[in-house]
Amino acid sequence: MWWGDDRSRFDYGTAPAVDDPAAVTVVGDFDADGDDDALWTSPDDDTASTWAGDPGRSIATGDVDVDEDTIPVGGDFDGDGPADVYWERPGWTADAVSWGSSSGLAVAAPQDSGVFAAAAAADETFKFWPMNPVRLVSTPPLAQGQPYRIQVTGAHGVRADAAAVVVNVTALQPTHAGWVAVVPSGSVAPGVLPAVSSVQWDAGESASSLSVVKLAGGAIDVIYPLGSAAGSTVQLAVDLQGWYQDAPDFLAVHPYRIIDTRVAGVGLNFCCDVVGPRQLQPGETGYYTFPPSQWTQAIIKVTTLNANTHGYVTAYQGGAQPTGTSTLNYSPNPAEVTVNLAVINLSAYRHFDVYNEGGTVDVLIDVYGFVKDGTFQSNARRVLDTRFEGGVIHPGETRQINISSRFGGAPPDRMGALVANLTVLSGTTHGWLVAWDGTPPWPWASNVN
Repeated sequence: MWWGDDRSRFDYGTAPAVDDPAAVTVVGDFDADGDDDALWTSPDDDTASTWAGDPGRSIATGDVDVDEDTIPVGGDFDGDGPADVYWERPGWTADAVSWGSSSGLAVAAPQDSGVFAAAAAADETFKFWPMNPVRLVSTPPLAQGQPYRIQVTGAHGVRADAAAVVVNVTALQPTHAGWVAVVPSGSVAPGVLPAVSSVQWDAGESASSLSVVKLAGGAIDVIYPLGSAAGSTVQLAVDLQGWYQDAPDFLAVHPYRIIDTRVAGVGLNFCCDVVGPRQLQPGETGYYTFPPSQWTQAIIKVTTLNANTHGYVTAYQGGAQPTGTSTLNYSPNPAEVTVNLAVINLSAYRHFDVYNEGGTVDVLIDVYGFVKDGTFQSNARRVLDTRFEGGVIHPGETRQINISSRFGGAPPDRMGALVANLTVLSGTTHGWLVAWDGTPPWPWASNVN
């Protein structure tokens, strides 16, 4: 190692050797003491060592665990003074960062998606920033009819230019059956019944559902509507899963209902007529057509209720064949209402189909947004069925899914995140699942309860 001094020359010092021709060096003041330090990474050994300089030119060596093929980049990325190291991980779903402090470099950890989010390039107008699930808020018991505001921008790296947020909302041990709506902040006045439902539940049972919600003032509202059972209470856990940047290829909307088979004139189309109120029949396919527009995919929320037996419905591109997957599964429990989010391709005529397998069932469909130009590049396909591969998932078990192998060895171009529907079958007791990129530790959040 060569040390610069005030005599316009270099003095030679000694330091531990790194016996690796592929070693990479990053220089920066990682411990904020005013002297530059050197970080050496050894791809052969999967380790990194920091050599901290001080006025006496002493060397302190500390090991930082890194993964093979990581590429370190130095800089003060969070603006707090000490230099940090950003670890680029080609082929991984997430990069990592080691934050600098007066104690030196921290161990590399998955980066918060918003910290390093760059502005959209001219040919890359659509931006979705995925992230491992993280708890945004746990609410107190909600007052009926009073919007509960949740600030989103500024939390966990969500930037001020975010247009919409992806949240998983879980109702926790409600005292009575009911529902909540998740809407842009301020869009529904106190005491007004929301036009859509985001999560529905039975008494005493936790229920969860994913929502893509337009931001207003950087915030969303959750509303437990008036008219719920007298004295009923519910608390919510709201988990952040990602956010959309404001861009021409994405449109978040105030959610609105397009299908309600219980109401005349708001049902699905069947062949050449519109009939309602009318339940979807076993083996039947209905469809809905949007007005002509530039949008090629729709973000919808599908709800089923009043089923007479077990079954499932699938929403998919209009005119195509059913995909063999389910958007949601239902049961004949009179109190059970099932809700789930779906991102569906639209046909050239801007329509989508809904197929029903099982019994007769009522279907509600709400619209939350639109995207275009192949942002979501695949019709629904099944990537895992533990009944035929790997067996049941046991308590405390983590199961890895190689997504590349499920697309014939190569994911779609520029695939950076996965929109997946998780279905739980034959659970032996109450519980929950969380899906994330596999970087430990697992998130304290949930996708399915």
